[in-house]
Amino acid sequence: MRDSSPSFSATGRGRKTLILAAALASVAVAIIALAVVFSAHVETDSPRGGMLDGGGTGAQTAQESIRVDAIYYEQNKTAVIAYVDGTGAQVPVTLEILGMADTYRKEFAGPSFSIYVHFPSVPKYGWAAHPVVFEVVHPIFGDVQIKTEIREEGQPAPRTIYAELR
Repeated sequence: MRDSSPSFSATGRGRKTLILAAALASVAVAIIALAVVFSAHVETDSPRGGMLDGGGTGAQTAQESIRVDAIYYEQNKTAVIAYVDGTGAQVPVTLEILGMADTYRKEFAGPSFSIYVHFPSVPKYGWAAHPVVFEVVHPIFGDVQIKTEIREEGQPAPRTIYAELR
């Protein structure tokens, strides 16, 4: 006699539930990783030179205020790219991922954003072949370009370069 009670099996509804649970767990891990990165950011993007705003003593710099990161999660085949402006300024930001067959380009407005970009595999020549560039039109710092690289989950943050555009 067959058991007609509703149960979850490895097929059908139970499998969909497991896939959904795994996807939600992956998203949760990505969010936690971003929170950790931005709350205790390593010193890879601390000031490396003069002030971008030409300011004097005590002036805030773009390096101190704007944080960017790009982390690739192998399990999801997805890079999470994030931008946070500590000044809270509602500014236009253009994001580009270079080195792809078609350059990824998207525009944002606001003090922060994060996006997911699908990469089917790690690039043959490494992530340095796909620099991530943010162009920011900022009321305090002027026109600033920020360049970083995508990094593998669990790897240290690469150097972030801030350049004043004229």
